[in-house]
Formats: sequence, structure tokens, C-alpha cells
Amino acid sequence: MGVKSDNNKNLDLNLCPECCGNIINVQQKAEQVCSQCGLVINERMIDFEHLETRAFDREEVNKKVRTGPPTSPLFSKLALPTIISKSLSESPDFKRLIKRNNHEKWELRNQIKVFSEMRRICKNKGISENIYNSAAKLYLEVLKRKITRGRSIIGIASACLYYCCKKEGYPITIKEIAEDTTPIRNNEASTFKHIKKCFIVITKELGLSSYQKDPNHYIPKFVSELGLDPQVERLAIKLLHKIISSSLINGKNPCGYAASSIYLVCRTNNIKITQKELEKVSGVTDATLRARIKELQKRLYT
Repeated sequence: MGVKSDNNKNLDLNLCPECCGNIINVQQKAEQVCSQCGLVINERMIDFEHLETRAFDREEVNKKVRTGPPTSPLFSKLALPTIISKSLSESPDFKRLIKRNNHEKWELRNQIKVFSEMRRICKNKGISENIYNSAAKLYLEVLKRKITRGRSIIGIASACLYYCCKKEGYPITIKEIAEDTTPIRNNEASTFKHIKKCFIVITKELGLSSYQKDPNHYIPKFVSELGLDPQVERLAIKLLHKIISSSLINGKNPCGYAASSIYLVCRTNNIKITQKELEKVSGVTDATLRARIKELQKRLYT
């Protein structure tokens, strides 16, 4: 589409006919726009720069590529994860779709259910896409080894997600994942225990290495939830770096060390905080918290 001039004069193709401003190409919208007044000179233009013709070097290949990112090999065989409501089963228009959907292989239906559950948990907890893809690959490996037999697929999926979070150093606990997981046996406590058992089985059967989490990863999270000053976070991290070694944490909950360091820093700087508040945020018991506080005090003053 061209712009006609009222005067019978030749127009400069590089200047705007309204204000004589420079014309710029907006390839995302396939338009030519004036840089000064914003007049659209041309629209719906054809992109001749990215045609699928032959390329002789890497630069030409990059210029001619116009496709998006490759599809994930995890979901190439999966159909759309559409779940048809049971209330629509009486409608004659949906009977055939429901019947066809039920004829899918059980493995395919389970994968759709598991990946949807993983996606929901990741969205609620702010877990990155990289961790989600790693958890999906781990679940496919678990399914291939037939470890899911006799166990809830939701519990196995949550355990895979927790392992990948632990591997990448993402600060999250099994209890937090269990809070967003679809309840198993309609009980949050049984859901937590089942995910924990599934996690132990997965690491044992697949021979996965246990990644010990750094307590320093939890300190910013706890400080933020308690509404404390950022100075407390810096002092707590400095305290743990000074007196904690990796051999000391082996086999122990790192959340206990993070909460106890925050408690000691608050007491030193006369900041009011109770052990009950730390227990609620960190998820550790009162006995564990007191034991870690005594342990840190002993190492700090010896």
C-alpha cells in the first residue's frame, strides 16, 4: 500500500510524505513507519531477507532461519492435555470425544496428568523451566524402569521435581512441594510421607547422587518471609561461612542451620524474634532448632 501525494511531484522513497522524516522498517509487524510522526507508509510487506534459499556460511544461515525454537523431545508424542469434564458426558456432542480420549494408552494419559501436575507446582512455587524439563526427563526414566508400579504417579512426579530442585540448588523443601501437590489419600501428612518415600526409592533404584543443599540458599528466603532487615541476611551468611563445614551438615536438615544462624544474629543485635516464628518459616521442629542453636554456639565460642 502506497501513500499518494496531493501534488504531482515525485516522492523520495526514504522520506515521509507528511513531515519529510526518515522511514524505518519494523520487521516484527511488516511495516514501514515514519520515525517522527509515526505515519504507517507500508504494511503487510513480504519478507524477502529470510527466504529458504541456499546459504554458504554461518552468517547467511542465521539470517535465513525464520523458524522458532525446536519442539521439546519430551512432549513430541503427547496430544493436547485436554481433560473433558464428566458433566459433559451426557451431551451427544462430547460422547465421541470422551470415548476417543479414553482409548488412549494408559502411559500417555499418565504422562499428560503428571506433566500437568508438575507444571502447576512449578508455576505456584516459581520454579524455572529448566528444572521442570529435568524433572520431566527424570520421570520418563523412572517410568521406563517401572518404578511407578504400586506407587502414586503424583507422588513420583513430586519426588522427581524435588530431586531436580535439590540438584540445581533451588531452596525448597519436600513439605512445601507437598502443600501444592494434589492430596494423596486426602491427607497432607500422608502426602508428605509418600513423596519422601518415593524420593528415597528413586535415588536408590537409579543410583542418583545425593546433593547436599547449602544452608545459605535458605537464609534470604527466611529473612524475606520474616520481614527482617537485609543486614540480618548478610550477617547470618557470614556466620555460617565462618563456622560451618560441609562435613558437619551431612545427613542433617540445612534449614535448621539457616534458621539457627538467623536466630543467633537477631539475639546479638537485639532484634525481637521467637523460635516459634523460625519454626513456622523453616519447617523444622523445636527440638531440631534448639539443637542446631547449641551446636552453632559451641562452635562459635570455642
